[in-house]
Amino acid sequence: MRLKSALRRGVAAAVIAGIVVSSGIPAYAIRWDIADGDITVKAGDEGTNRVTQGKKENVEDTDTVITGKSKEHTVTIDTSKGKVDVTFDDLKIDVSDKKEGDGSDDSPVDAGKAAVTVQGDHDATIELDGDNKLKSGSGNAGLEKNKHESKGTLTIKDDNGKDGSLTAEGGDGGGAGIGGGGIYGDTQSGDAENIIIQGYATVDAKGSGSAAGIGGGGNGGNAENIIIRGHSKVTATARDGAAIGGGSAGWGSYYGGSAKGIVICDHATVNASTSGNGAAIGAAGDNGKDTEAEVTIGTAGATAEQEDVHVTASGFTGSAIGSGTKDTKVTIQGHSTILMESRRENSAAIGSKDGDVEVNIKDNVTIDTDNASATAEPDNAGSSIGGGDIRGDSNRKVVVNIDGGTNGKVKIGDYIQIFGKYGAISATEVNIGNNVLLKMKPWESPDDKYINVKGAEAAVGTRNNPAAGGLVNTIGDNTELWYYSKGRLQKIVHGKNVCTKNEIGRQEPTCTEEGWVKYGCTYESDRYATAPEHTDQWTETIPATGHRWGEWVEDTAAGTRTRECSVCHATETEPLPSDTNSALELRVVDAEGMDQPFTVSQNGTLRTYTGAYDTATLTGDLNTLRYLQDHGAQTIQFVTNGQTSSFAINDLLAQGSGSEVFYLTHRGAEEPTLLLVEADHSELVKD
Repeated sequence: MRLKSALRRGVAAAVIAGIVVSSGIPAYAIRWDIADGDITVKAGDEGTNRVTQGKKENVEDTDTVITGKSKEHTVTIDTSKGKVDVTFDDLKIDVSDKKEGDGSDDSPVDAGKAAVTVQGDHDATIELDGDNKLKSGSGNAGLEKNKHESKGTLTIKDDNGKDGSLTAEGGDGGGAGIGGGGIYGDTQSGDAENIIIQGYATVDAKGSGSAAGIGGGGNGGNAENIIIRGHSKVTATARDGAAIGGGSAGWGSYYGGSAKGIVICDHATVNASTSGNGAAIGAAGDNGKDTEAEVTIGTAGATAEQEDVHVTASGFTGSAIGSGTKDTKVTIQGHSTILMESRRENSAAIGSKDGDVEVNIKDNVTIDTDNASATAEPDNAGSSIGGGDIRGDSNRKVVVNIDGGTNGKVKIGDYIQIFGKYGAISATEVNIGNNVLLKMKPWESPDDKYINVKGAEAAVGTRNNPAAGGLVNTIGDNTELWYYSKGRLQKIVHGKNVCTKNEIGRQEPTCTEEGWVKYGCTYESDRYATAPEHTDQWTETIPATGHRWGEWVEDTAAGTRTRECSVCHATETEPLPSDTNSALELRVVDAEGMDQPFTVSQNGTLRTYTGAYDTATLTGDLNTLRYLQDHGAQTIQFVTNGQTSSFAINDLLAQGSGSEVFYLTHRGAEEPTLLLVEADHSELVKD
């Protein structure tokens, strides 16, 4: 009886499930097994998805989870009706060997299937749980998001802390690991845009043929707005395209393969490498015509407490970071650590050997040579920054700016010195600011360039002739340039404030004449120095101190007053001003009526009383005003902090006949008041 009851309950449950599916009644948190057939996930009502698999059509679902293994079925994420969120949980799809027709082994390969495809105009989010692997058929990306099919943003993440990882491999014929598909007839259709990897996601993206690891597909697929952030760990590899960025366009024959808006920040760790002309991170190099690269690593101003980016970038015949043929802009900032090199054809490891280039390195950045790769091919490899082969007659504009700023510290080559055939740094303009440590070595011969500016080694210069220019006079504070040769430190060029600075002579300034201090500084040092250790000298000016005058001493008989400088004892004599030859005088008092210090001056008929107070009163009687008028004053002016007022003496005298007392009061920003005894005559006050 118990067995029959159990069977009846099982049958009833199956019937109910069938009713739920067929009637559209919601069924939530279903785990969908890819082994049961192709899966399409669309946006449903708010907060839900609609999932179709086989005979199960438009099943309402939340927290959609896709799992299982398949070598024939695929997933489509359709955002045409709204945002779609799904979870991949140990999902394994490999359709690289999928056949058309009846599925027999000798059937032709199906080139039209991607393991996972994102479509539509809205956003999609893939949460990674467990180990997920995607491998697509010929000409398709492992996780395909073509610009012409998907306009929204795809976010790949692991926020659940379930060791979420994804390995995505493009199919033969130019499919990116994540991003654009391969060649689509005569059109360039492998563009990829708006891809974010974040959280604690671990991603391994492998591009096939001419495609990028993450970014554009073959046939010159462009990449735009690819962001790697959070604590994600990303490995990207490519053959002819960029590891992260543009896909190859075929030896400069076609437009395409640019990379714009490539951003790596927060606490992300990235390892990118390519074995073709494309950059490890950036554009497809000269495998595309007029390509552009725009790469930003780090967050402006970020410190070690706020950010910790780690990037290893290895180019082959292209740059490690950059490689645009028309324009390249690389910004490395915040708290970022970079290992980089280019293994062949002497490309600029950071920048580009072609087109206009701008490289900005700032804040708290550390850059070193990826020595394991660089030393494998010492005759070809390089870790230079800038534009590669720069000649004096070049019409290229290549600018390299390196600046740790006030509180940062940029370290380049501190562990392994940077180097390149055309200079460790090569540009038409090089600016090295504050808080920089730069260590360089020559390519092969000791005569090879360190800092190449317009085809010539940048002059070191001398401090005793600042007008001559040179690095000594242009590098910033707390900056050091280290020159190595034959494995030994040959020379150090210091910023003026960090050299071994000694005072050699001094002339103190006087009240009227400038003084000077002569300094000596050892700015090239080491016992192996090619230019022996020596001290350069320069002189700095000390401004004149100005006189320190004592009090005025009046000589009423002569009608003059004199004061003396306490330093040099020079004297200054001038006629007694009419405003101070008064037997009677006004007073300045505070709110309690206590006398306060003030100064008085007279310019023509204007007599001015000044006190550095917020609240104060100028007071006196009418007899004193008559006396001051007899001595040339016609207008009384009162100046305090933020307030100036005045009145005509005649106007106030007209209001009384004897020795009445007046009070002109300032109270901060309030309007001044003028009282004669207790009568208000503020209307007489002028600003």
